[in-house]
Parts: sequence; C-alpha cells; structure tokens
Amino acid sequence: MPLDLEDMVSPTFGVDVYDAKTGDNADVCVLSFRVMTEEAAKDLSDFLEKEGEWILDSDTSTGEDETGKFLTFVEIRRNSRLVDRIQDVLELVEKLSGSLPWKFTVGRRHVVHRAVESEIAQFVPTDVENFNKNLSESRYEQIVEFFNGSQFNTISVAENQVSLQQFFQEHAPHSSLSMTIIKENPNQEELHENTAGTKKKSYRWLEKLMGPNITVESLGHNYLLTNNNSQQRLVVKIDE
Repeated sequence: MPLDLEDMVSPTFGVDVYDAKTGDNADVCVLSFRVMTEEAAKDLSDFLEKEGEWILDSDTSTGEDETGKFLTFVEIRRNSRLVDRIQDVLELVEKLSGSLPWKFTVGRRHVVHRAVESEIAQFVPTDVENFNKNLSESRYEQIVEFFNGSQFNTISVAENQVSLQQFFQEHAPHSSLSMTIIKENPNQEELHENTAGTKKKSYRWLEKLMGPNITVESLGHNYLLTNNNSQQRLVVKIDE
C-alpha cells in the first residue's frame, strides 16, 4: 500500500473550486486532487475516507477533467482548525504518493500558492465571513477579466450592475455603457426562457464595443455575451 500512487498525483491541488455535497460551501471546504487514472483516484478517495476520521466525505469525478486527469474530492469542515486539517490531508496523501512539492489554487483563480502553513492561513477562508468576502472578490475579478479586451479601459462592478467606461486624457469618459447581469453561465433551458415570445434585435453595435474576444448574440430583450478565451457566458440587459 505505501507509495502505491507514486507519480500518480499532481502536486498542485484546488481549494473551494467545486461545490460541497455534505453542506453549504461556506461551512465545508472542498479539496480537489488531480490523479492520473480513474482507478488511482478511487484508491486515493477510499484511503482518505478510511484514514481521515475528520473527513466529511471523499469521492471521485465521473470522468476526466480538461487536463485528462481524474479528480479526488475531499470535504472537511471550515473552521479554526482548517489549516491543520488541510496539512493532515496532505500528509495522508503522501503515504501513497510519496513526498510532493505541494502547491494550491483557490476558487477559480489561477494564482498558485505554496502549501505551507502561512500561505494556507492567508489565502484559504476559515470562516463564513471570510469565505463570503473571498467569493465576492473572486466573482468581481472574473467579471472584470471577462471584459478585458473590449474598447473600455475602466470597469466597475456592483453586485449585478456593470459600468464600462473609456477614458483617454480627459477627466470625463469618452464613451460609457451600463448593463445588468441577468444570468451567469446560463444553461439551455434558461437561454430558451430569455428568448420565448420575443424578437431578435441588432447587436452589431454592441459587438463592435465588446471587441474580438467577446461573441455577442441577441437574446430577445437581452444579449448573450461569451468570452472566447474563458468560455464564460453572461446574459445581460443594456441599461438605457
């Protein structure tokens, strides 16, 4: 059993990338490990669930992720002991994988941190308040990143309101556009609901403003924006 998974586990794991099954995301932290094969991912999951009595749940993905790997998910309680528990999980994984230069990412951000106590404590929220703050900041960054490449160079976000402005040298904006986010990453049923009983309208003017990185489609009274790099989609209403 020792080192059965040597060279099978990626040293970079995710924190709070996926939703928890055993409770609310604000109360449960989900770690996700990339593993080379489906069988190895299941072996890791079974081992962790057996050895880590503090682990709420351990499971595997139903298929490969975008990198061709399989995922092992580990759910642990979000509280003041979370930093220690994450390190405990890593120690358990190393019983099968051997010592690894652990690193981690948080949420949808692609910033990689060293998995040492100080950085885990700094970047992983250990209570509901910090989790909600972290989630809000992450969403803000995603929306700002979504519109990078448009003709606008100033972007502000307040909940579902997005204000886009283009400044040159003047103190007043050269052009501006305001919109309301109706839905983020809608499914096909939600797209159908937005088009039912409405007529399509012109979007060429909006396409020009959004630039080549964003595809614009008419969606009844609203518009569907797709970022061609991230594939993130927004249903938006242009504010008059």
